Amino acid sequence: MKNFVSRTLSGAVYVALIIFSLIFHKYSFLVLFIILSSIMVYELSKGFNTLKEVNIRGSILIILNVVVFLSFFFAANLATNRFYVFAITPILIIPLVELFQDAKNSILNTALSFFIILYIALPFGLANFLYFNEDGSYSYKLLLSIYILIWVNDTFAYLSGMLLGRHKLFERISPKKTWEGFIGGGVFSVGAAIALSKIFLIFSLPNWIVIALIVTIFGTAGDLIESMLKRQLKLKDIGNIMPGHGGILDRNDSFIFVVPAVCLFLQILNLIS
Repeated sequence: MKNFVSRTLSGAVYVALIIFSLIFHKYSFLVLFIILSSIMVYELSKGFNTLKEVNIRGSILIILNVVVFLSFFFAANLATNRFYVFAITPILIIPLVELFQDAKNSILNTALSFFIILYIALPFGLANFLYFNEDGSYSYKLLLSIYILIWVNDTFAYLSGMLLGRHKLFERISPKKTWEGFIGGGVFSVGAAIALSKIFLIFSLPNWIVIALIVTIFGTAGDLIESMLKRQLKLKDIGNIMPGHGGILDRNDSFIFVVPAVCLFLQILNLIS
């Protein structure tokens, strides 16, 4: 019971912070998303450092994460391409850090450092494209909708799997996930997308449904990929900052896979429209 209460409270605080930061102002979005992504970088760096002969400089990666996020933030906010060049900073810095570190396994350190930037910093940077309009003005509607769809999918996938689950979805990685849960989460996500289409008039109904399916498919994939990482690292959770939930990465494993997929879908729409 105590764990249920702490899990509920920490989850409610997290959801409230996300909603507040997106709606209140672009700088509240900036601050919270830098904090969240930086914590995730720290969590995964610490997790990788449990591996033999791995010594990743988490502090350097946090700085690089901030640089990547700010490059996308100012590019999207100011509607200019001039800031994107700063997103290549990790390509220069990460190998240089290893050059001077004199580590036992510099190749593995370098590869894992790049993975962290690609896995966390890049998706959070891309979230700026879903938050800012083409003219540089900001709107919370799309990014908040994606969070809502992820939360709906996660909740009803869990409930559907618990009540109806019989057939394993990916037993090798996540024994508790079932096809019934996956389908249930998808059905309710589509239902939520239909409701959102009536509230936020930013897409046609078919496009909302496609986004809901993207959230279902890629959100589940993101969850499975993080489970794969945890199995490799022999960790129950990547972090422990949220009582009952684990770490920030444990709460955003779907988000960091959904955002690039939605960005790609929207770009395809622009190309064919």
